[in-house]
Amino acid sequence: FIHIGNVPIGAIKRNLGNQEAIQERLGPIMNTLAPVVLRSGAKQLRVLGLLALLWNYIPVSEQISQALWSLAGRGQTDAAHLSQQQGINVFICGSLVGGTGSGTMLDLAHLVRAFFTELGAQAEFCHITGIGVLHQAFHGINGPNMVANCGAFLRELNHLMVKDGFCARYPDGRIIHSQEAVFDIFHAIDGVDARGQTWNDIYEVAAMTAEGMFLQMGTQMGRKGENAFDNLDEVLSGQTA
Repeated sequence: FIHIGNVPIGAIKRNLGNQEAIQERLGPIMNTLAPVVLRSGAKQLRVLGLLALLWNYIPVSEQISQALWSLAGRGQTDAAHLSQQQGINVFICGSLVGGTGSGTMLDLAHLVRAFFTELGAQAEFCHITGIGVLHQAFHGINGPNMVANCGAFLRELNHLMVKDGFCARYPDGRIIHSQEAVFDIFHAIDGVDARGQTWNDIYEVAAMTAEGMFLQMGTQMGRKGENAFDNLDEVLSGQTA
């Protein structure tokens, strides 16, 4: 767990010249932000979610890198272990109605994809699954930007899924320039499922989603998912613009 709160917006604005990655990505928008300290969420502003990620980028990227390195078995040196290396499935999930999940999920996915590339041939067997929760799953919760945040995220997701390109610089000097689809597959979760069942609140939706994730990770359903990726490729390759 990494706490990405306590972001000193006022101090960042005053010293923006020393924050090249933030200035390059968010420079024109920074002047519009109130000089406060983010202590309790991103206030349904996607730009604040992304700013929080960039401000805390170093510890976030280090922990993700270490986790993937461990899962890839790169700490093992015996030949028997290395010969049994398998792929890695990463789940990136969050709400699309607020600022934190909606503002960070696409960057996190590209960051994971970049770390996958560093694994070499093993990267061919690694997948990223996105899970985004839409506004109708939040019954009784209101906010001026909930629908707009979902729409903005989905437009950006569509742009990146059809491989229109992504380029960004990060505080450690890493530059990600990718033409790959950001996720291998993305699930949009709402308050009503495909069979017409209505979920009472976000807690029921979260429990259902978590159960699905654990089935993918801990059972043969996950193995079948790898076959599904292969089969989907044939379908998606014929998809028109």
